[in-house]
Amino acid sequence: MNSVVGPSANNTASGRPGPVPGTFLATFPSSGGGRVFVAAINLDGLKPEYAWLPSQSVTIAPRLIAATLGHGQDVTLQASNDITVASSVTVANAAGKGGHLTLAAGRAIAMGANLTTDDGDLTLVANDLAASGVVDQQREAGAGGISWAPGVAVNAGAGAAEIAVRDGAGKTNRESGMLQLGQVSAKTLLSRAQGGGLELSGSVAATGTGSAIILVSDVSFEALAGASLSSASGRYLIYAPSPAEAQTGSIPLSFAEFEKSYPTPPEPGNTGSGILFASQRPDGGFDLPEVGMPDTGTPDAGGADAQSGDAQPGDADVDVDVVDSGTDASAPDAGPTDAAADAGRSKAKSGCSCATSDAAPSRGGTYLGWLGALLLVFRRYPNRRAATRKVSRPLHW
Repeated sequence: MNSVVGPSANNTASGRPGPVPGTFLATFPSSGGGRVFVAAINLDGLKPEYAWLPSQSVTIAPRLIAATLGHGQDVTLQASNDITVASSVTVANAAGKGGHLTLAAGRAIAMGANLTTDDGDLTLVANDLAASGVVDQQREAGAGGISWAPGVAVNAGAGAAEIAVRDGAGKTNRESGMLQLGQVSAKTLLSRAQGGGLELSGSVAATGTGSAIILVSDVSFEALAGASLSSASGRYLIYAPSPAEAQTGSIPLSFAEFEKSYPTPPEPGNTGSGILFASQRPDGGFDLPEVGMPDTGTPDAGGADAQSGDAQPGDADVDVDVVDSGTDASAPDAGPTDAAADAGRSKAKSGCSCATSDAAPSRGGTYLGWLGALLLVFRRYPNRRAATRKVSRPLHW
């Protein structure tokens, strides 16, 4: 670069290399004395990572981010304190899909504008780990989470999305906060909150197969009014600590399992969408009240009648009682890989294929079968409608 065009006519200046690789310095005759402008050539050389200008607040133009991603290049933006998405970023790569966008913050991420990745993968990480490079003295006190403004949408198209609040291990200020999840569309989505609750406020849709949507919290899960999950070619799974800490709103669920923590998959017979609790099954029993059928591409866990063409109103109701789980976490269909398991890495990954089973109990019978250390008791009651049930319960641009 040998010249810079200013904001007005005949207002140009010569440029020279800046103090940081990927930047340049420029002065403009009409801008007044003593003013020097520092600009970025591209984000590839700039590399705004945790150790870059660690004590400064930086504003990056959305068009610079979009242009870099639009050439198929990956972009990672890291801030030891907060990242604020204040303006929309829309990626368009005429030669293919957009690059992988990663936003990682030592404390919080504020989603205040839309992100469209042109089928590129997307990773959002809040309360990142010291092992990832967070500058500990720059991470201020306060809960580290992800906030999501009303109406904000993320569209990753055919890309994989991973949205996480980590446990902040290794930092002086490591408190986790809420992971708010708004409108998201992607091929697969893994959203995990460690040490904080997960609050679903928007519509989440995935086009991938298998467990295309996985939502996880070790504190609480709540679906607000109007929230929804849709997986046209796969299914969705919710992991929560206990029924008392799971408010699933109007989200339909096909099954519930107990003593299952992420990433342990459901039992092979439960091929639909469901919820998995880390706690033991309540002594007084547990029911999933009717709210309709899950919007998924996998069969409902209700067995043969729920899948066959001869099912009629008045057919069997299915209760699934789960006793003493002990499933191997390496079993098929654990879903998308969680980046929080790899300290220092934040990379979105595609979901695994769903292992389904066509085996189902015939009508009017009671079946006992050991699946690993899990005992499933299927009770079918003739002349009752098949039911689906649910739980009643700063970096700126």
